[in-house]
Amino acid sequence: MNEFNKGFSEKEIKEKLLEAGWRKDIIDCYLNEVRNELRLKRGRIEEKLEQLKRYIENELKKGFSEKEIKEKLLEAGWKENIIKNFFRAIIFGFNRGD
Repeated sequence: MNEFNKGFSEKEIKEKLLEAGWRKDIIDCYLNEVRNELRLKRGRIEEKLEQLKRYIENELKKGFSEKEIKEKLLEAGWKENIIKNFFRAIIFGFNRGD
């Protein structure tokens, strides 16, 4: 279902498939699979971001500088804008649950 990536709504995709002769039950089955896969991906992303937040907090507590932590994260493949946003959130106390 690459159409989700192109910005088509579920309704538009369904209409196109119906016009192409697909059966409604088959369409519904595939769309359910796509929805489930997207939920799983979202969950994995949220988990990774939570791990990043904990890592930054722990490294700061150990006394590492922001620069040292950023360098480690960049080497590990994290994008700079994500790192900057998390530092900002941690430093200003957002997303802490305190």
